[in-house]
Amino acid sequence: MSPHIRTCCFLIAFVLLGCLDASAQTTRDGVIAIVRGDYDEAARILRPLAEEAPQPDPIAQFFMAMLYGSGQGVAMDPIQACPLFLRAARSPNPFTNQALTLAHALQNASLTLAPLCVAMSTDEYRSLPSTSIALGRNHSVVVSPGGVTVNYNGTRKHTTILAGGVGWTFLPVRHLELAACRPPGAARHFIEFFIWSPDETADQPDWKLGWIVFEVVGAELLAVTSEPNLLTSPSPSRPAALDVDRIAQVRCAENGEAEWAVLTAPVRSAVIPAVVQR
Repeated sequence: MSPHIRTCCFLIAFVLLGCLDASAQTTRDGVIAIVRGDYDEAARILRPLAEEAPQPDPIAQFFMAMLYGSGQGVAMDPIQACPLFLRAARSPNPFTNQALTLAHALQNASLTLAPLCVAMSTDEYRSLPSTSIALGRNHSVVVSPGGVTVNYNGTRKHTTILAGGVGWTFLPVRHLELAACRPPGAARHFIEFFIWSPDETADQPDWKLGWIVFEVVGAELLAVTSEPNLLTSPSPSRPAALDVDRIAQVRCAENGEAEWAVLTAPVRSAVIPAVVQR
């Protein structure tokens, strides 16, 4: 019997036999949504239980990995599916063996993915935080550990972003809407990631603050800039909170153009050309 068919059998048994107790009712709701074919609703329910909860539900992780692996309800993302399968297999549950089988199948399919899958499944590994951002009507962004998905007027487009590492800390994802820049009357949407990462090359423990900026234009996610070292903090532990707007910004320049600017030495900036939405 193929893994896919075995999964379908497990899924039916899971729902009919009620292997979840009442405390996990929301996971049950997500699985029932899968059974009735409402994959968008299933992803909405299961993602926070699998990726954001302090103690993620391994069964929610398994079925969220299935959605990532099949591209149903979310953009297809094997980079996110593989470590979720491994995490789902850590504790005994009805899908432990199935999760391992599917994770190993993904690893065997890609020599590049195999070591990344193992690294991303560890508790110490940190990657993009799961976040949903509404940009406007029928326009949204979903950030997941495997990248960014833009939903625009029924079109879903995923961009893989391999940003993460052991001990990294991601500050809350920032969405900036600039309505006063050129072109007149057009709002521009920017997504910013600020990341603390330990500098393993330094003689003494150091932390580096990085900055990655994208612009969302329709269904497209466009790279704006990537600054791996805005500043360095010589400290054995991650620095306390800081005002990142005093370090780097996306803003309207005096000439009306949108620009990114690094405000720490060496100070630098560049215009962000407007892209015509297709």
